[in-house]
This record gives sequence, structure tokens and C-alpha cells, in this order.
Amino acid sequence: MTPFMIPDIAQLKLAEINALTDAVARLQREVASRQTVIDNLSARAQHFQERLVQADAARAAALATLNQAQSAQSAANGLAAACAESHRQVTEVDEAQTKVADAKVDLLRQLTFVVNLLEKAGHLANKQKTSNPMIPDTLIEQLSRAAGDCANVVALALVAQDSCLTASAGLSTTRGCLNLARSQADALRHDLQPGKHHEAGVLGHLERLYQKSAEHYNAELAVSSNATAQLDHANAALTTAKARLASLQAGLAAAAAVDVKAA
Repeated sequence: MTPFMIPDIAQLKLAEINALTDAVARLQREVASRQTVIDNLSARAQHFQERLVQADAARAAALATLNQAQSAQSAANGLAAACAESHRQVTEVDEAQTKVADAKVDLLRQLTFVVNLLEKAGHLANKQKTSNPMIPDTLIEQLSRAAGDCANVVALALVAQDSCLTASAGLSTTRGCLNLARSQADALRHDLQPGKHHEAGVLGHLERLYQKSAEHYNAELAVSSNATAQLDHANAALTTAKARLASLQAGLAAAAAVDVKAA
């Protein structure tokens, strides 16, 4: 190499080192700036993630409440239907019981009539016995026994009638309880879902509340996803900048090493 070219080469080498130094400084500032952006984006992404978790919890709570209300509605429907069926059956039993009671009243009237006839026949037979010894004693005994048996039947019928009256009173109480339970179930069903377009009911309010919580969750999810995407993009750009910086720093170190050897 000729001596007069050495100063030009040295100047070119110095210019290269200066250019690399400036480029390294610019990239260092860029990396620092990108790191600051990432720190801010990380905090922003964390904030939106926390809001997303809160929105998810609110959505889950709204859904659980809605499910409970729907279960209550199903239970109320089942209770109302069961009460209606039980009321029908109790009414049928009560009507049958009334018919039995009416038949027993008619039977008691007939038995009482028969008892009176037997007692009169017995008195007449005793009376005729004094004037007519030919009347057999067995007839008088049979009339007396028949009157006693019939009186026992009347007594048993009276006990049975009392039992029917007690059963009828119990059925009336049961029917009243069923009516009360059914009215309360109907009131609960109306509160949950009135069935009119201008009345929402508890179930309608809960459905709208869940819908709003789901929409809020979806909005928060979109915001959180966008913040995460921005953070990922910034991290990728920072990685690229750091790689370029490392490459320039390596080139600057190599150029500086060559310059030292040349000196």
C-alpha cells in the first residue's frame, strides 16, 4: 500500500467508526424509548386484565342468580301443578265422603224406624201375651233380640257418621292448605314471570342483568385482547431493535479493534 493513501484510509476508518457510534447511540435511545413504551403498555394490559377478571366474576354471579331464579320458577310451577292435582283428588274424595255421609243419614233414619217398629212390636207382643198365652215366648225373645241388634247397628252407624264428619273436616282443612300453597306458588310464579309484555318480573330483570354483564365482559375482553396485542407487538419491535443494536455494537467493536491495530 502506498504511503500517500494511508491518511485517506484512516479518515475513512474514522468516519466509519463515528457513523457506527452515532447509529449505536440512536438505537440505544430507541431501545430505551421502546422499553418505556413497553413498561406503560404492560401496566395498561395488567389494568385491563384485572377489569376482565372482575367482569368475568360479575358475569358468573349474574348467571348463577339467573339459574337459581329459573330453578325457583320450575319449583313453583311444579308446586302449583301438584297442589292443583292434590286439590282435585281431595275434592273427589270429599264429594265421595259426602255421598257416603248422606247414605248413612238415610240408613240411620231407616234403622231408627225399624228399631221403633221392633220396640212397638215387642211391647205389643208382651201386652198380648197377658191375654193370649198362646203367643210363644220365643217370638217375644226374637223381637227383643232384633230390637237390641238393630239398636247396636244404629250406635255403630252413629260412630261411623262421626268418623265421616271428622274426615270431612280434615279434608276441608287439607283443601284450605292446598289452596293457600297454590296461591303462594302462583304469586311466586307471577313475581318471577308475570307473563305480560309490559311486566318483566324478577326473571326478566335477571335475564337482562346477565345479558348486560355478558356484553360488558365481551367489551372488556376486546379491550384486554387489544392491549395484549399492542404489548406483544411492542415486545417484538423491542427484540428487533435490541438485535440491531447488538449487531451495530459488534460492528463498532470490530472497527475499533482494527483501527487500534492499524495505529
